[in-house]
Amino acid sequence: MFPILNRKIIAERAYATLYYIPNIDLIEVVFIGATEIGKNEVIDLVNTSLSFNNGTNKRALITATKLFINMSPEARAQFSKMLRPAFKTEKMAIYVNNMGYKLIANFFISVNKPSIPTKMFSNRDKAIEWLLME
Repeated sequence: MFPILNRKIIAERAYATLYYIPNIDLIEVVFIGATEIGKNEVIDLVNTSLSFNNGTNKRALITATKLFINMSPEARAQFSKMLRPAFKTEKMAIYVNNMGYKLIANFFISVNKPSIPTKMFSNRDKAIEWLLME
């Protein structure tokens, strides 16, 4: 339903690739496997996203489907704190495809309490459908 082919690369980092899907005004962050995400990476991620399209994107999709990634507690807290003030983002979906990431995503949502509505999905299309619902 929402092909990956229309994504445009915004930035490539050692820990993630950032994409923009113009027809639905969506920023997608695809984390690269076997990496550590710290506070500095989160700040870089947010600043890079802000520099694209003046940070006016309303929707964000976080994709973690590769090998193990680890986001430090400080990074999770920083990410949650920066979402609302930094972006005009109204919703965030987290797309995961294994039990380990489901546990991490649920932990992030329940403990760090992101400042915008955030929901976890195991299906990318369903995540995007939810993001597009008004």
